[in-house]
Amino acid sequence: GGITLQRMAARPATGIAAQLEELQRKYRIMECDRKSYAEEVEAVLRKQKLQNEKLRRESQSLKAELSLEARAASASETAVASVKETQVRDLIKEVGRQIDAEKQRGEKLDARLKSLRDRSLQERKEMGGHNAPAEHTMSTDKCIKALERRLHQSLIKFNEAITANKELRAQIDDLRRER
Repeated sequence: GGITLQRMAARPATGIAAQLEELQRKYRIMECDRKSYAEEVEAVLRKQKLQNEKLRRESQSLKAELSLEARAASASETAVASVKETQVRDLIKEVGRQIDAEKQRGEKLDARLKSLRDRSLQERKEMGGHNAPAEHTMSTDKCIKALERRLHQSLIKFNEAITANKELRAQIDDLRRER
């Protein structure tokens, strides 16, 4: 009788352990994906920031060049200077648009990274925190030990009852013989 109860008590623990193992595997995969994506996003952001800085320096250089050319232009060079000035202004505007586009792209990537971090944190909370699998295993082990103790106590009582029944049967048999 006691062996069957032990098998029955072990079955749910095996199912829980399998579920726990599956959740831990999924968590490890998700964590790896999140880390690699975060690294990829950070690399893209670094490249964009470097490009933004380059474009900003180029823009400043062009502005300085335009400023120098505007001061150095004489009355006879006004027509040529105005054409160059227009070209430089157009170039400055284009660089400004490129900088704005890169800023917007960087902001989108920042928002996406924040979203992924929040999602990762939420999933970690749903699993019960960073130590949830270990805590769950400890909780399951405690439950198993408690059930094993109860089973052991029940077996002791059962064996005591069998012993008491044997003694009573022996007394009954002795009384029947005396009749």
